[in-house]
Amino acid sequence: MILKNKKNVKATRIQEYLSEDIIDPTFITSFSYLLRVQMVLGSCRVHVKDRFVTPPTKWQKLYTILLILITILLDYTTISCYFSQYFFHSHLYFMGLLSMGLDFAFSVTSTIHIRFLNGEANVKLYIRLQHTDRLMKLEKCSLLNQMLFGLNVLSGVVLKIVYALLTGLILVKFDILSQFSFLGMTYVNILLLLEIVYCSNIAMYFVIRLKLINAILKNHVYPESAIVYPIKYTFLTEKVYRCYAAQYHDYNSSDVYIYLKELFDIFFMFQELYKFQVNYN
Repeated sequence: MILKNKKNVKATRIQEYLSEDIIDPTFITSFSYLLRVQMVLGSCRVHVKDRFVTPPTKWQKLYTILLILITILLDYTTISCYFSQYFFHSHLYFMGLLSMGLDFAFSVTSTIHIRFLNGEANVKLYIRLQHTDRLMKLEKCSLLNQMLFGLNVLSGVVLKIVYALLTGLILVKFDILSQFSFLGMTYVNILLLLEIVYCSNIAMYFVIRLKLINAILKNHVYPESAIVYPIKYTFLTEKVYRCYAAQYHDYNSSDVYIYLKELFDIFFMFQELYKFQVNYN
């Protein structure tokens, strides 16, 4: 009897683990584009594999350390080959060194904060975001995550175009040694900008969910204008929010208070994790 009870407890724990920790494919996809870019650049906060979210692995952390060492070498080359030309112009020389040093120092501290600290807290943030989606029954409306994915792709493409133009300018204006050395400065700046872009995309997650809650309340206050029939949609307009709310979220049967409380709790967690980067920029 005791053995049977232990098996039941174990099975219950496994079910709870699966229900809480497994990430839905649509939710993973909504952030996948920028996550892959950050993975290549060695600045991703989490490791997503087989629908599980974990802290960065040992090899990923070693890869980040290697990129930092390469950046130090490139920055040293920049100082030797480029800034040394302005040695006799003391103001330009020291301002350039100071600006470059500050950018590098913050980039390294930011990368350490991202990769080596708060690993479990970042994992918990993603699990809580997924839990909130399930709580709000958002698996029935794939458009919300599709729009978030589109925003991720657009942000990433714009960022790539800007830095492609910058790299092209460097290739045209400078010699080969200077071209390679400036890659260190480019890498440092793209890390910082990418983190802010990704932070903004997560902020949009909260905006979309709050708009949905607003639509639930509007349908309750103004039931005569609620859109209950399916409509064709491409973008998230007010009609789309109200249509989805009318189909799946009746105010009387929906825990709107719990939705709001969960969103604000997660937002404060998100704020704590990203305030280091946001305050600098």
